[in-house]
Amino acid sequence: MIDSLSGFQIALAPAFREDFRESLYRLVGALTTTGVTIFMTTEIVGGYPETSFTTERVSFITDDIIVQRFVEIDGVLRTVMAIHKMRGSEHSHDFLTYEITSQGAVIGGPLRHYRGILTGVPELQPQLLESGHDGLTDRESTVLSTLVRLGEVTREILAEHMGVPTPELDETIARLELLGYLSMATEKGVENLRAIAQGDWKKKTIP
Repeated sequence: MIDSLSGFQIALAPAFREDFRESLYRLVGALTTTGVTIFMTTEIVGGYPETSFTTERVSFITDDIIVQRFVEIDGVLRTVMAIHKMRGSEHSHDFLTYEITSQGAVIGGPLRHYRGILTGVPELQPQLLESGHDGLTDRESTVLSTLVRLGEVTREILAEHMGVPTPELDETIARLELLGYLSMATEKGVENLRAIAQGDWKKKTIP
């Protein structure tokens, strides 16, 4: 684990960047040939769209690059991640929400309904703001709209963003699932909720 490359550069070659890149290349090559996996972190400086996902032009020696970013959504600071590079493998290009909890890292759903995520202040796409909740109660519409903004999340995260106790949402979630407005999936013992795409909402008949 090298945390971070900036500090490593100061220790290894503070004066000459070319020397640092060559030394890092030799070090990585020597370790990987013995079967060692190297995890390196680096702080990205600069704003979108000039953002570079690595420093000192060292991406060529990496097999995988994971981008992490703080973003503001609805006045709340959220953490998102995306796979920028995975050599020799197909991979998702979505930005995924994640949280570090007492149970470890919890990966949420993709932020597919937003644009400008790399700016740090993403915007909800206008077409998703249209009303498609005819026949639902105010609470049900609020839950559904919140899920659209958050992506795939747990009941606890949904309740936190709505500012209500989790048990108060159980009946609403059950009805929305029955109507086909949201789906639930359990992975590694964690239940996640996800809203159905709006294009399908207007086809529903509310009993």
